[in-house]
Amino acid sequence: MARRRAKKRTAEERALDDLAEPHSALWTCLIELWAWGSLSSPIVQKLASAARQSGCAFVISRLLRTSATAARKKETCTGISCARTLPAASLQSSAGERTESTSQAILPASEWIRSLCGHGLDAALLGSEADRVRFWERQLSSPRAVGVGYYHVRSFCPAQTVPLLLFADGASHAEHDGTVACDIAESMFLLAALPKSAAVKRESWRQLWSALVADFNDLAHGRAADGSALPLRAVVWVVSGDYEHMANEYGLPHWASFRCFWCCKQKADFFDFGDIARQTYAVEDLLDQAALEHPLTALTNFSPCMFAIDTLHCLDLGVAAHVYGNVFYELTRDWPETKIGSIQRLNRELRAHCAALAVQPPRLAPAVAALAATYGCGSTHRKRRARVTSLLASLYEAASCRDLVMPADKHEDFVNALSEFLDQYRCLRAACRDDGWHIVFKFHMLRHLDEQSKHLSPRYVWTYPGETLMSLVCQLAGSCSRGTPGRLLGVKVLEKYRVAQHLMLSGQIPVRSRMVSDELGE
Repeated sequence: MARRRAKKRTAEERALDDLAEPHSALWTCLIELWAWGSLSSPIVQKLASAARQSGCAFVISRLLRTSATAARKKETCTGISCARTLPAASLQSSAGERTESTSQAILPASEWIRSLCGHGLDAALLGSEADRVRFWERQLSSPRAVGVGYYHVRSFCPAQTVPLLLFADGASHAEHDGTVACDIAESMFLLAALPKSAAVKRESWRQLWSALVADFNDLAHGRAADGSALPLRAVVWVVSGDYEHMANEYGLPHWASFRCFWCCKQKADFFDFGDIARQTYAVEDLLDQAALEHPLTALTNFSPCMFAIDTLHCLDLGVAAHVYGNVFYELTRDWPETKIGSIQRLNRELRAHCAALAVQPPRLAPAVAALAATYGCGSTHRKRRARVTSLLASLYEAASCRDLVMPADKHEDFVNALSEFLDQYRCLRAACRDDGWHIVFKFHMLRHLDEQSKHLSPRYVWTYPGETLMSLVCQLAGSCSRGTPGRLLGVKVLEKYRVAQHLMLSGQIPVRSRMVSDELGE
């Protein structure tokens, strides 16, 4: 028995040694596909069988040994020794009213930070002390900090406090790239996951949220759950996500309500954007409007102003979609070709403008502005339409500002472009309402970006990175779902994610190119 155990340990140690060796491009590609869920276990077994028949089983056997060892030796992996199992609780399942008790798990943010600091990755992924000091110098006067005692006590240390963005959303499994590429992929970490089929009731998430909030509060004071000191502190600074999910999960006012989400005190004409411009944030009013009954309100530094409007859901999936649709409809309607011919012509001209301006979908604003300008002569309506698309392109450019806080001149240009855009669009609506130029709730929401962008550039609260992470999590869920009950799928996804994150952070697999490029994916 002793000899067998010794052989088993030797095999595992040999597999761990393989992890540190340089590997071929084929091995790296295979382990990357496996780690991010593109290769399920049955597919790996099938590849192994085919490799043996072809006489090249060495690479596949190394893949199998490495994946198995990485899954077992979690305590040796960078950044993945941090799972915390929660007591068994009842999950509200989709099978009628039946509930099942099962243990869930979270990946606490405090343990992520402890692990990153322990492996010397904190400066690269969490910023340097100078970065943090510069951040808090500009942010402590914002509505998110005003009136919140945590930021104004002597023990608050800007150099040691990391600001966090908390993103939550639900998504269906789909085999596609993320919504947009991002350049902060390594700084995004999964905290918890549950399948929708096992969590159709809000109560199913309450245990996870309570555990996460308790961990965030410990992290805000620089301690772990066991009471030991952490090298850094961190606080949730921004909460963002899909508006529908934020209303359903956090209990915020629905984005399509009269008062426009949670940040609005509108009492007069809904379309009076000038009245909205004169509004200011008032924490007590926001608390009264939201009437939140969610564990998130127990955060040490909680403020309703931490809920943010982002450009993906407000512009891409709202205002810009309406503008593009109206412009495309009018152009194809006015051209002499048939409906199919007009659509083909539209695609040709749009591709030509994208190529000339070096832009790719879905970043279409400059190309649509150029297309509208091509047909912007003649009537007042055409000129106004061209002006609206040009202003929309300016809004996107300003929203992509890489500065933490917009310089005063850039913010003034952003506010002026925003005001003129809404005024011009309102004129289009008044003249061409029957042609589809309607004002919907997200135009109203867009006006609130004026106040929000004054203290933090829109780039730092947008949800493109979170949506990209969601696509990866969905892919991992698809690779873990075979034969796994829904109530256990969340734990399986966290285990697989821990291994993938370790392999990426330790350099065993490359950071996914579409996630670190500042260019858009296909």
